[in-house]
Parts: sequence; structure tokens; C-alpha cells
Amino acid sequence: TNGSFRGDSLSGALFTLNLAGALNNTRAVVPERPNPPISDTGLPLEWEYSDDADFLDEHREPLEELLPVCKDVFQKWNLYINEEKTEFVHFYVAKKEKTTDCDSALIPLL
Repeated sequence: TNGSFRGDSLSGALFTLNLAGALNNTRAVVPERPNPPISDTGLPLEWEYSDDADFLDEHREPLEELLPVCKDVFQKWNLYINEEKTEFVHFYVAKKEKTTDCDSALIPLL
């Protein structure tokens, strides 16, 4: 077997270091992604939690182009992307009008 035993106190730290190396390597291969991964507006372009990594962008196309690159880079680090579980989710701020209960006035939400 490779690496530490599952459940070992060291395995989580080693996995985190391995994932950080793979993400850093991905940023080096894709020059369009800033390093550190912070947008011009100060928002993070990557979120990592446990064994998940989320990539953010204002448009879907750069993320679709990033997926095969990540797959290749991560395999070199013995990390594998499950494309069946990979999701593209679009978050946005919608401009709506909402009625309040107090006076039924319309309040625009930004």
C-alpha cells in the first residue's frame, strides 16, 4: 500500500499537503488562474474542504476548460477526480422586488 493507514492521525495532514501541492501545480499550469486564487474583487476562486475542491468563476466556460487540466494534474499527484460527481452550479444575485408584511411596500433587493 501507499501512504499512511486510513484513520491515522497523520493521514489527514498528508492528504491536505498533497491536495495543496496539486492545486498549486494546477495554478502553475493554467496561467489564467491567479496564484493566490483571489479574484480582482477579493473573492476566493477556490474553496477546499476535506477531500473536496471547488473552483469558482463568473463564467462556466473557463471551468469546463479547467476540468481536464485538473484531471491530468491531479493524477500526477495520485488524486482522482470523479467526473460523475462533478457539478457545475451557477450562483448569482438576482434583482427582485419583495413585499414586506409591515406596510406592503415594495422594497428592491440588490
